[in-house]
Amino acid sequence: MTLSSVGFGGCDTYPDPVDYLVVFGTAGRQPPTPLATITAATDGSFSAVVTIPAETTPGEGYLNFSGSRWDECDDTSSCVGYSATILITGPAAPAG
Repeated sequence: MTLSSVGFGGCDTYPDPVDYLVVFGTAGRQPPTPLATITAATDGSFSAVVTIPAETTPGEGYLNFSGSRWDECDDTSSCVGYSATILITGPAAPAG
């Protein structure tokens, strides 16, 4: 599965590229699994290929992204969480 995101759109930048941790989970069916660490450019954009674990059962799943400087904040800041919901329909077809 290819994951990608556009940058911040000119509203901000990182001083250096930053690593995001991608965690895959299913709602109560299996424990969360770290999938990858991906590097985002200074504008926040990224593109990476990840593999959903083969033993994942069909149903709703989610991807959580952490590593942004906006993940955690105090009471005076705005916090942002990054996630995506996906639907697992069954195992991938064999290559070939």
